[in-house]
Amino acid sequence: GTTLDVRLANGADLDEVNRLTFNHPGITAVPKTQDSGGQQVPVDNTFVVTISPDVPPGLYEARAAGYYALPNPPTFVVGRQTEVQEAEANNTPEQATPIELDTVVNAAAGGGTDVDYYKFTATTGQRLIITCRAARIDSRMNATIELFDSSGRRLAHSRNDVRQDPLVDFTPEADGEYIVRVFDFTYGGGADYFYRLSVGSKPHIDYIMPPAAPAGSTQTFT
Repeated sequence: GTTLDVRLANGADLDEVNRLTFNHPGITAVPKTQDSGGQQVPVDNTFVVTISPDVPPGLYEARAAGYYALPNPPTFVVGRQTEVQEAEANNTPEQATPIELDTVVNAAAGGGTDVDYYKFTATTGQRLIITCRAARIDSRMNATIELFDSSGRRLAHSRNDVRQDPLVDFTPEADGEYIVRVFDFTYGGGADYFYRLSVGSKPHIDYIMPPAAPAGSTQTFT
């Protein structure tokens, strides 16, 4: 249900890209333009993407077309939660970026030693799921997350728990502020080391049986 600017930040063979398409008809894109001497000229590798309200949340393919035809498609995520962008500098606990629960932070490990900190407030007994999508959305990042309380005591650590991405199932024992540390396990970094961090009370499915069913069928799942 939103419209946003999408920039092709990195990749090979992106010369003269003039079209961006998705594998769902409800996601459309047009080249972004800007005024230059009274004329509208394209902004390099940038598109205005509109997501129809009836597009289901999930992972979609995006394909850019240009001089070298269609490169491999990266993953484009459609969700229901509030989306925000990482704000540097957040490289120490003292610089931790405040985030609201049930919000997704779009970020990246910008350099070989880049470590990102975020903080949130939680209450006693409030069960929270902390996830970081990286491998599942075609990132090169081997994402690792650590959770600390306000005194700096490490409460949890996760890596490669869900399809090579981390997940922490956390229930606070006390009201207060908590800090999440996000980094690449081998301290890699760059434009290809992007991730999506989410802290919130949304449900998470660990396993479902049966794992598949014919389209249009009705049956019971566990």
